[in-house]
Amino acid sequence: MIPKVLTPLEQLLEGFVFEKINIGHSGAGVWRCTRDLETWFVKADQNTQAIRAEAERLTWFGHQALPVPKRIAHLEHDRTAFLVTQALQGTDASQSLEPRETVVALAQSLKMLHSTNIGTCPFDRRLEVVLPQAQHNLERGEVDETDFDDKRLGIPAAVLLEQLHQTRPKHEDLVLTHGDFCLPNIILQGNRVTGFIDLGRAGMADRHQDLALMIRSFEHELNPHFHGLSNVFIEAYGMTLDPDKLEYYQMLDEFF
Repeated sequence: MIPKVLTPLEQLLEGFVFEKINIGHSGAGVWRCTRDLETWFVKADQNTQAIRAEAERLTWFGHQALPVPKRIAHLEHDRTAFLVTQALQGTDASQSLEPRETVVALAQSLKMLHSTNIGTCPFDRRLEVVLPQAQHNLERGEVDETDFDDKRLGIPAAVLLEQLHQTRPKHEDLVLTHGDFCLPNIILQGNRVTGFIDLGRAGMADRHQDLALMIRSFEHELNPHFHGLSNVFIEAYGMTLDPDKLEYYQMLDEFF
């Protein structure tokens, strides 16, 4: 039986079996839907703007021949937005049983993403755009101070926001970024990256946006088999990183 919240999609989802997915921190409801050999994912969220942003990015990324899920449908009904996508082949990178090989594959896939021509990219995630959004999220009470990384736990969000303004990098090395490049958002089949998911924050930004979040993901308590592999990742990416920028973009992420 179709979940009640998904009834606006009832005709589209006829014959599917539904499994609620309880992962991530986005606040959206996510279901895996299967019918015969077909698998779709449905995301439902009252944050219609976030769903719209992800749907638009899926379409644009697909036109760039980047590995992202095929967009099946995007619908807004009664203050709720729905996004239906075709499942990618594989499992998320956090489930890898060969972490060292996976880390190299992730670095190579990120190099490919960052080499994409941004001349026609319509999605601006430069600091001049993102810092006001951080302020907006703080004012709306959407910043969870209890979920900060350990090094920032206990520091008021307003203090962190002031630090972001005071330590803002003078130069942004702009590339096409995923925006939330962490282990659960990269799909692997074996040690081959088959695609990127959760693209709602993708766009033009400093490359350290992606590098910082993946390095943090390696050291997360939920990913103990990846601990200590950040240097392997950095070496495979093939560039000397700015430690101040890594810290900056991890701090910025507390607001999203």
